[in-house]
Amino acid sequence: MCCALLGSCSEEEPAGNALALDDRIAPLLAPCAQTRPFTADTSHMLPRLVAKLESGQRDVLHRAKEELAALEGEAVPALAALLDRHLTESYMAGLNQNILEVAVMMETDAGRELFLKALDHPQEILRTTAVRGLARHGRPDDFDLLLPWIDLAPRLETAAEVALALHAVDPDRFFQLLATWLPLSKRAPLLRFVAPFAPAVSSPELAREFLDASEDLDPILALWFAAPAVGCGLEGSGKRLQAALAAPQDELRLAAVRALGALAEAEGQAPQHARTFAPQLLKMLQGDPSTNLRQAVVGALGSLPEDEAVNDWLALGLSDGALEVRKLAHALLLERRHPRARAEALAMFSGGRGELELAAELTRPFFQTDAEFAGQARAILLERLGELAGRPLEERAILLQVLGQFPGPVGTRVILEEARDASGTIRDLSAHRWCVLQASNGGRSAQALLAERLAKEDDALRRVDLIWALSFQRTDQAREVLLSEGLRPDRPDLERLFAAECLIRQGPSAAVAPLLKRIPESMPNPAARRALRCLLWKWYG
Repeated sequence: MCCALLGSCSEEEPAGNALALDDRIAPLLAPCAQTRPFTADTSHMLPRLVAKLESGQRDVLHRAKEELAALEGEAVPALAALLDRHLTESYMAGLNQNILEVAVMMETDAGRELFLKALDHPQEILRTTAVRGLARHGRPDDFDLLLPWIDLAPRLETAAEVALALHAVDPDRFFQLLATWLPLSKRAPLLRFVAPFAPAVSSPELAREFLDASEDLDPILALWFAAPAVGCGLEGSGKRLQAALAAPQDELRLAAVRALGALAEAEGQAPQHARTFAPQLLKMLQGDPSTNLRQAVVGALGSLPEDEAVNDWLALGLSDGALEVRKLAHALLLERRHPRARAEALAMFSGGRGELELAAELTRPFFQTDAEFAGQARAILLERLGELAGRPLEERAILLQVLGQFPGPVGTRVILEEARDASGTIRDLSAHRWCVLQASNGGRSAQALLAERLAKEDDALRRVDLIWALSFQRTDQAREVLLSEGLRPDRPDLERLFAAECLIRQGPSAAVAPLLKRIPESMPNPAARRALRCLLWKWYG
């Protein structure tokens, strides 16, 4: 039966049966219609990537979008030509949407012309995507092109997308427009979408207009539009916010705190006006019954520039009764390298599973920038692992899992040493597979160590584990190792098949496709040969 599945049971495939049953390889051997030799031209992949926008399967389509977006201006002429060809065809809405989404995903405004083509399209989904594209990549000149769609939009949500785009392309002009909207009842539904931008207004004249108009607004919206007057130091402007902070309604107190947080962020390094509310905020942090509100207070205080007083205020949150509040305060203080926060985080590394997971969640963002802190935490884990030496792997699993999240080679070496003699299963994975999964989290240095182990490993299934772990990060290093080690002619064909699939998903197509095109016909195993042909037609045909 296994020989029938594999197509052969030759001596060069001693691990073939086990590989064919592996859950990562077995799906690749499923029946496929496209098993003829792959003959498509791979010398210029751009046309093939563009074609996948129309007919690609979900994973193929997603990868094609990513690669086309990475090509930026090089891809735009082909995308524009395809859009011109099908933009007026209503039944091609899916293709046109895919084209526009590629342009949205680009890092630059190289695809801006595509949004302008679709801005007045009769299909709302295409117009909305074009608006979102201009919100990300638009220019001040696009303000007048977007403005009519505030009134032409068929739904409030669509008009809100336009309003957000207007703010994105020209904030100063948008604020001038917003001042004219405040007295108009027909614009009232839009205000809740744009109110959080208001605290960034720095013009005293405009802030006065916002403050005066806020008298007739919903009480919650009024707080956002009163905030810029506070920031500009207009006399008496803080009374509404002060009253809201003491209001019995949770929603009013919460809106006031969030408006003050936005104001502090807008004031940057000189938040003299937002800071005057600190006594009220501290009172709320220490006594307000609403967890959401205390969390918002910590966030607002965290928007203030770092100094000793602000850090002391944030430190009050470390003793809060709600985990959500403590986590936010801890994260903000760790970012500021606060001694107490660092000490408490390190203490968590000596705790049980829950504390370890929380410690990893809080500290992970800072390990790359704070080598000393990372080293102290790693030392605690290594000491604990040493104390548990000889105990079952399952008992040490959480320590290894957290250790794997540290950048650098130290933790990776420890985990790979565990993997060498690992047996049994952990959490439904083989122990070896679980270990290399943890090791893969250690960044580029981890990839180098995984590559070393791959070159020396004698067991085919364990090499598949290492190939799998290497492929998690898309790097030039991973691609080169998969090409040099994963596709070695002396490896079993099913192992090479899996490495080829990982390379396809790594990309980019221009680098990978021409090399993989030659591989199927070198495979003695007919099942592997058919499967790789199928993959090549699926992704590149």
